[in-house]
Amino acid sequence: MESDLDGIPKISPRLVAVDPNVARIIDAVSYRQVISFTYIQEDLKEQIRAIEPYGTGTKNGHWYVAGRDLAKNELRVFRLDRILGEISYQGKNSSYSIPADFRMQSLLQSKAKLEKATLEIRRGKAHTLLARAENIVDHDEWIRITLSYSEVDELVRDVLWHLDDVKILEPQIARERVMQALDELIMRHG
Repeated sequence: MESDLDGIPKISPRLVAVDPNVARIIDAVSYRQVISFTYIQEDLKEQIRAIEPYGTGTKNGHWYVAGRDLAKNELRVFRLDRILGEISYQGKNSSYSIPADFRMQSLLQSKAKLEKATLEIRRGKAHTLLARAENIVDHDEWIRITLSYSEVDELVRDVLWHLDDVKILEPQIARERVMQALDELIMRHG
């Protein structure tokens, strides 16, 4: 009998769930059990959330959980690295049903860009941001644009890529995160 064992790479890619909450969420989805957790909102305030988890998945290197938020009575998506501590189980198993049309991957792929940002872009620079502009006001050296985004972290990464050729005017939370990232960079590299 021949084997292709020698042809299989010694190192193969695998998904490693570093966050212990991933396993807890998968268990909760499997058992249809409500979970609760402390969530850090975009304004950095903490809030206790309780959801009926429908699924978990990854996007752009981040883990997410989606489910019906019991307080808001609507489908919500939460990023796991913004959950403080361990997720808690609540109530009994089989306490809810997952909608037949729910697809986690579709939800992550179709995340709507609901928030608006106002930026100033140095003339002739940051063409990728300029291409996303929904509104453009031409000034002398700077062009003011409005664009949509779905997550503050995504907006901050896009702006930092262009260094001092882009300034965030709004939202304030994004301005603060850019300043924080630049301060951290200076502390690390002088």
